[in-house]
Amino acid sequence: MPFVKIHISSSIKLSTREKIVKEVREALVKTIDIKFNHGHVIVYDSPVSSRCVHESRNNNFVMVEIIMFPGRSADMKENLFHSVTKIIKNHTGLKEEDILITIIESERYNWA
Repeated sequence: MPFVKIHISSSIKLSTREKIVKEVREALVKTIDIKFNHGHVIVYDSPVSSRCVHESRNNNFVMVEIIMFPGRSADMKENLFHSVTKIIKNHTGLKEEDILITIIESERYNWA
Protein backbone atom coordinates (compact mmCIF):
# COMPACT_ATOMS: atom_id res chain seq x y z
CA MET A 1 0.00 0.00 0.00
CA PRO A 2 -0.37 2.66 -1.54
CA PHE A 3 -1.40 2.02 -5.13
CA VAL A 4 -0.65 4.62 -7.81
CA LYS A 5 -2.33 4.68 -11.22
CA ILE A 6 -0.79 6.98 -13.79
CA HIS A 7 -2.93 7.64 -16.86
CA ILE A 8 -0.57 8.84 -19.59
CA SER A 9 -0.79 9.53 -23.29
CA SER A 10 0.48 6.79 -25.57
CA SER A 11 2.47 9.49 -27.34
CA ILE A 12 4.90 9.49 -24.38
CA LYS A 13 7.80 7.13 -25.11
CA LEU A 14 7.95 3.78 -23.31
CA SER A 15 11.41 4.55 -21.92
CA THR A 16 10.04 7.78 -20.42
CA ARG A 17 7.11 5.95 -18.84
CA GLU A 18 9.52 3.41 -17.33
CA LYS A 19 11.54 6.21 -15.71
CA ILE A 20 8.40 7.88 -14.36
CA VAL A 21 7.15 4.64 -12.76
CA LYS A 22 10.49 3.97 -11.07
CA GLU A 23 10.90 7.52 -9.76
CA VAL A 24 7.29 7.79 -8.53
CA ARG A 25 7.79 4.51 -6.65
CA GLU A 26 10.91 5.96 -5.00
CA ALA A 27 9.03 9.18 -4.16
CA LEU A 28 6.41 7.19 -2.25
CA VAL A 29 9.07 5.78 0.05
CA LYS A 30 10.70 9.17 0.61
CA THR A 31 7.63 11.39 1.03
CA ILE A 32 4.96 9.38 2.83
CA ASP A 33 7.19 7.16 4.93
CA ILE A 34 6.30 3.73 3.59
CA LYS A 35 8.57 0.71 3.72
CA PHE A 36 10.68 0.08 0.62
CA ASN A 37 8.82 -3.20 -0.06
CA HIS A 38 5.38 -1.51 -0.06
CA GLY A 39 3.58 0.45 -2.75
CA HIS A 40 2.61 -0.25 -6.33
CA VAL A 41 2.80 2.00 -9.39
CA ILE A 42 1.23 1.23 -12.75
CA VAL A 43 0.92 3.20 -15.97
CA TYR A 44 -2.27 3.09 -17.99
CA ASP A 45 -1.62 3.93 -21.61
CA SER A 46 -4.33 6.02 -23.25
CA PRO A 47 -4.26 6.87 -26.96
CA VAL A 48 -4.47 10.54 -27.89
CA SER A 49 -7.62 9.72 -29.87
CA SER A 50 -9.29 8.65 -26.61
CA ARG A 51 -8.60 11.95 -24.82
CA CYS A 52 -10.49 15.20 -24.82
CA VAL A 53 -9.62 18.26 -22.81
CA HIS A 54 -10.40 21.98 -22.88
CA GLU A 55 -8.45 23.78 -25.61
CA SER A 56 -6.38 25.66 -23.04
CA ARG A 57 -4.89 22.36 -21.84
CA ASN A 58 -2.47 19.91 -23.41
CA ASN A 59 -4.14 16.76 -24.75
CA ASN A 60 -1.15 14.81 -23.42
CA PHE A 61 -2.16 15.67 -19.84
CA VAL A 62 -1.35 13.15 -17.13
CA MET A 63 -3.84 12.00 -14.47
CA VAL A 64 -2.47 10.37 -11.32
CA GLU A 65 -4.65 8.54 -8.80
CA ILE A 66 -3.04 7.66 -5.48
CA ILE A 67 -5.06 5.24 -3.37
CA MET A 68 -3.83 4.80 0.19
CA PHE A 69 -4.83 4.34 3.79
CA PRO A 70 -5.79 7.55 5.64
CA GLY A 71 -3.57 9.07 8.28
CA ARG A 72 -0.83 10.92 6.40
CA SER A 73 -0.41 14.58 7.28
CA ALA A 74 -1.30 17.40 4.90
CA ASP A 75 2.43 18.20 4.64
CA MET A 76 3.25 14.63 3.60
CA LYS A 77 0.54 14.73 0.94
CA GLU A 78 1.74 18.13 -0.31
CA ASN A 79 5.29 16.79 -0.56
CA LEU A 80 4.01 13.80 -2.50
CA PHE A 81 2.04 16.05 -4.87
CA HIS A 82 5.13 18.19 -5.44
CA SER A 83 7.45 15.20 -5.98
CA VAL A 84 5.16 13.41 -8.44
CA THR A 85 4.48 16.63 -10.35
CA LYS A 86 8.20 17.35 -10.62
CA ILE A 87 8.97 13.82 -11.86
CA ILE A 88 6.30 13.91 -14.54
CA LYS A 89 7.14 17.47 -15.59
CA ASN A 90 10.86 16.66 -15.87
CA HIS A 91 10.25 13.63 -18.08
CA THR A 92 7.41 14.90 -20.26
CA GLY A 93 7.91 18.65 -20.49
CA LEU A 94 4.26 19.18 -19.53
CA LYS A 95 3.21 22.27 -17.60
CA GLU A 96 2.15 21.73 -14.00
CA GLU A 97 -1.47 22.55 -14.87
CA ASP A 98 -1.47 19.56 -17.25
CA ILE A 99 -0.55 17.16 -14.44
CA LEU A 100 -3.58 16.28 -12.32
CA ILE A 101 -3.14 14.32 -9.08
CA THR A 102 -5.72 13.08 -6.62
CA ILE A 103 -5.36 11.14 -3.39
CA ILE A 104 -8.13 8.73 -2.55
CA GLU A 105 -8.04 7.49 1.04
CA SER A 106 -9.59 4.14 1.78
CA GLU A 107 -9.78 2.50 5.19
CA ARG A 108 -7.76 -0.68 5.69
CA TYR A 109 -10.92 -2.78 6.07
CA ASN A 110 -11.84 -1.90 2.45
CA TRP A 111 -8.76 -3.74 1.12
CA ALA A 112 -8.25 -7.46 0.65
